[in-house]
Amino acid sequence: MKLRELVPNDNKLIGLLKFSSKKYLEDLSNGLLYMNQFKFFKEQEEKEGNQGQGDKNELALILNDVDWKLTPMESDNVILQGKASESVLRSDDDLQNHLYCATAITPDVLEVVSLDKETGIAKVKLVLPNEMVERAEKDFGDHVALINVGEFLERVDEAAKKKGVNVVTNIVRYEDQSINRSDRISAFNKGSLDLFFEKDNFFKYQNEYRLVAFGGDPSGPLQLELGDISEHLSIIKTKQLLENDLIFTILLEESNE
Repeated sequence: MKLRELVPNDNKLIGLLKFSSKKYLEDLSNGLLYMNQFKFFKEQEEKEGNQGQGDKNELALILNDVDWKLTPMESDNVILQGKASESVLRSDDDLQNHLYCATAITPDVLEVVSLDKETGIAKVKLVLPNEMVERAEKDFGDHVALINVGEFLERVDEAAKKKGVNVVTNIVRYEDQSINRSDRISAFNKGSLDLFFEKDNFFKYQNEYRLVAFGGDPSGPLQLELGDISEHLSIIKTKQLLENDLIFTILLEESNE
C-alpha cells in the first residue's frame, strides 16, 4: 500500500534526492548550488536527442491541430490563413530564468511497511517508478544525495536574498500536453508561475521538485552560496540506493492517548 492511500490530500515533501556525479554533489555539500538556465535544458534535448534530462518543450505552450489567420493590427481583414498540426509558443525571456531540479520524496513514492494505529507512526520505504530505476544511474548520475529538505530550502532562501534573486519552489504537475487546455492557454497569456512547474506526462516518472530563480544574470548560470550543508545531506552511490531499501519513520497523526 502506498502512503498516498493513507494521506490522499497531503502532497507533503518529505525529502529530496539529487542524482548527479560525486564531484557536483560534494560541491553542493560544501554549499555551492549551481543553477542552469531553462534554455540549457531546452537545448540539451535538441543537441543530444535524449529526452529526459533535457526537454525541448520547456516552458512552451503546445497547441495541436491549429487553424490560424494573419490579420493587420486593429483590422479583421485576413491576409493569410492556414492549418498547423502543431504550434509552439514560448517567451525567450522566460528561458533566461534559472532552474535547479531534484526528485521529490512524496507519499506517491513511499510504500507502507508497517503502521501503528495507536501512535500514528508509520514506517515507509522508497519505491521509485520502474523507469526512474532503469534510467537513474545512466541518465542522471552515478551518485545521489539524500537532502534534508527543510534546512536546505532555508539556506536557499537566505542565499537568494543575499544574491538579490527571488526563488520559487514547488512539485511539478504532470499532464497530457497534446491536449489543448483552456486553463494552460490562459496561464500562458497571463504569464502565470504555474507554467514553470508543469511538464508532459512523459516525465512523470521523475517526480520532480523545482527551484526556479528569477532576477539572476541572464547571460549564464547562477550560483548560490549556501554555506556548508554537509550535516543535512548524505551522498551514496546510485546503485546502493537502488539495491537497498530506504526506510522513513513518519508520524501520520497525533496519538489518541
